[in-house]
Amino acid sequence: FNNSINRLNAEAARLAARGSELKTDSPEWETNRRELKKVQAERNAIYEQREHELKVIEEHRRMLYLPPEQQSQVPLGSGWDDVDSDKRDEAISFLNNIVHKSVMPTDTLNVVLTEEKRSSYNAVVGIKLNPDAKASVLIHEMGHYIEGNALTLENKRIVRYVENAAADFRDQTARSAGITKLTHLGDGYDKDEVAYRGVFFDDYVGKVYFSTSGKETKTTEVISMGIQALYENPQKLAKQDPKLFDFVAGILRGEKR
Repeated sequence: FNNSINRLNAEAARLAARGSELKTDSPEWETNRRELKKVQAERNAIYEQREHELKVIEEHRRMLYLPPEQQSQVPLGSGWDDVDSDKRDEAISFLNNIVHKSVMPTDTLNVVLTEEKRSSYNAVVGIKLNPDAKASVLIHEMGHYIEGNALTLENKRIVRYVENAAADFRDQTARSAGITKLTHLGDGYDKDEVAYRGVFFDDYVGKVYFSTSGKETKTTEVISMGIQALYENPQKLAKQDPKLFDFVAGILRGEKR
């Protein structure tokens, strides 16, 4: 969308500038005028199509919303006033609507703005958010917060049940697909970023994390990538990766423990 609009804007500007240099009673001016109108019409059609697509996406998002009595409230900590209000409110509202109150962690979630290109999450700092990141990126990092902080009691032990379930889902899905080896995620990623590739709609879902000692951890990208995709286009995720859609939606709704 952006590339098409930028291309058409540039072409419209070029034709408008050229038209200002031509005599209005010349054949060249009339030809230029028709070309400009054609470009403007194409641009308007793209805007209308995008507006329709966004409307459909919003309708599909709302189909995921829980009944009001089951909805949650993200326990906000510090730093949220520094985040762009439209982006912040969009992300928080989406999570509140689709995450069951029994799943939402109780630990407060902090956010700090960072100049680092890639936003991230860790349990100590909270979300480190690049100011230029979209709402979908903020939602992605909030997914990490849910995965790492949703707790339950099992055999008198407090466990991160969402994190455990996500790691099991990733590994079992990879094995079912016949993928047992970890491979590098490719250009643009650090040399230690590896994943079970060719399993999910995006290879990053299959990423595996290791501790500083080299031991595999339970941290995943399953919930974060899944919740981001549910926000960006839930119908598309349901078609591309129905297993991931069902798993993530079920976890967030409190249906899988």
